[in-house]
Amino acid sequence: MSWVSFIPADSTAHSPVLDVVQGTARTGRSALRLSSDVPSRFAFGNYPLLPVAPGERFRISAWFRAEPGAVAEPAVPGFLLRANFSSQDAPPGTPAKHLYLGPTGLVSSSIGPHLRGSSLPTDWVGLTAVVEIPENTDRLSMNLFSWGLTGAVLVDDTAIELVPFSVAPTALTDANGMASTPAPVAATPPPLPLTKSATSPAGPDLPRIIPLTNPGFESGLRGWNNLADSGMSRSTPEAASRGDGGLRVEDSDPVRGSSLRSALFPASAGQAFRVKFTARSVSGDGIAVYLAYSDQAKRGINLGAKEGEHRLMIAPGLTEFTPQTFVSKAPAGAAFAQIWIHSFTSAVVVADFDDFELIEVAP
Repeated sequence: MSWVSFIPADSTAHSPVLDVVQGTARTGRSALRLSSDVPSRFAFGNYPLLPVAPGERFRISAWFRAEPGAVAEPAVPGFLLRANFSSQDAPPGTPAKHLYLGPTGLVSSSIGPHLRGSSLPTDWVGLTAVVEIPENTDRLSMNLFSWGLTGAVLVDDTAIELVPFSVAPTALTDANGMASTPAPVAATPPPLPLTKSATSPAGPDLPRIIPLTNPGFESGLRGWNNLADSGMSRSTPEAASRGDGGLRVEDSDPVRGSSLRSALFPASAGQAFRVKFTARSVSGDGIAVYLAYSDQAKRGINLGAKEGEHRLMIAPGLTEFTPQTFVSKAPAGAAFAQIWIHSFTSAVVVADFDDFELIEVAP
């Protein structure tokens, strides 16, 4: 996960400092540090934003501690996590929806003394909560906020993790300290896992992350099949949205297309899968990411006119790394599936890809 600074307009004149410091971490070698000489509001936030779907549930967490002498203004928490829910299709200026997790461990849709602890801890303290993605949103980010604090706070071991629907969201607490019921954020219940019967084995909780080998191409093309690629796909730091590697596809041949495939994983008719990745278009047009299916004999299934339901085209105007996601439902006869990155045979195109994720979701 990469982090970028966020300083609202009301704090820019305070000159807060956001940096990474060595030798002060809870684990590892470095931690994030947010400091200000006057009470301010500023944060680190993850980037790129995570593609999500309404009803999905995520566990957000972080460890923090205040440096000696740090003081919070009255009625504000000093430090908190803020979950931001937004939509990439919303008109410019549309405000995001927020949930706040404060030092008391409570989650609320509002800021107030109910999120403030009796004192700021100078030893490491962990904060964690499960949040549910509301309706009409498709992006999630987490801000690590110094909120009304004079002094400095250190943050380490942050995480945003997809959890099954069986994990209940953390109940919300209002400004009067009253817990809300029911707990979910979304206005409608999420999709449920497949029904379990007494005569069939219990299925897995959904969503379920399907492990991919080398999903960020940090280890070259290990775990990916490029036998039919004609050398058009390669791992290079130039194509990385984060980390040390990414995938660049350079197709300059007007009669042949690129072809890079992940390993096969089991699939059956009716199963639904969400593919997530980041991508950008460098030049040209005519490249897509597919979920390709094969039968028990590992022969490809021709989807015909429905092929478009199982792929995502990379828009030629997508010049910056942007999160991408699509859902594909396995067709009749499917026994296996794999991610397929393919430029069309007539296309001349250059595009970059990174950070693939594959998740089984409720159909």
